[in-house]
Amino acid sequence: MVFGREKTGNWFYIGIAIFIVVIILLTTLFSTNTLFKAYVEDRFLINSWLDSGDRGYNEQLFGLEKQSTFKYIVGSNSDENYTAFLTVTSIKTVFMTNEQDLLDKTIETIFNSADARNININDSSKFTGSRFLKNGHNTFFVVFNGTQKIDGFVEKVQIIGETWNCAYSGTSIICIGVAQTTDVKNGNNSENFIHWVKITGDEKGTFKEIYSYIEYFDSEGLIFNVKCH
Repeated sequence: MVFGREKTGNWFYIGIAIFIVVIILLTTLFSTNTLFKAYVEDRFLINSWLDSGDRGYNEQLFGLEKQSTFKYIVGSNSDENYTAFLTVTSIKTVFMTNEQDLLDKTIETIFNSADARNININDSSKFTGSRFLKNGHNTFFVVFNGTQKIDGFVEKVQIIGETWNCAYSGTSIICIGVAQTTDVKNGNNSENFIHWVKITGDEKGTFKEIYSYIEYFDSEGLIFNVKCH
């Protein structure tokens, strides 16, 4: 009987030890799972761009997975005939997603939201590549040509999805931008890339390799200057 009590007592203390270890692990996970919400600083929002104030945020798995989205748009104060927007989404999970999987998820998101926005994507125009941002991160991007039906008129648009993992903040970032480049509704059939360049421009002119007829050297490009840590 004595030995039975000792055995039962040992399992009791083992159970307590396991419980304490689990509590410590959960506490560590929750304490290190603060989401840094990536964003574009106001000083880069020029040429009609502004923070829409549209925010998205959700949590899953008891707060172990978090996601936030900031949306930037072209305002109505000038050049309002050419619409454009950029979303910056931050994702925090227990384990960061592989960057190729992130790019695949970005492409899937672009196509899933295209129908809702009356956008027809030219899949054959798909171009993928990588570049370094001002924050030092190496990104993976995909760009598409497309058209969008706006007020009954078919306008040309450019679309970009760009993603990277930020080890400093432990987050994955997905940026999706769309810029209208024609204004057929008002008789402007020639393309205007001012907002597209603002979304994609960088100091090295990375996208000039794709669009050789556009000036891309813009060190104040929105995605190029995303603050993620």
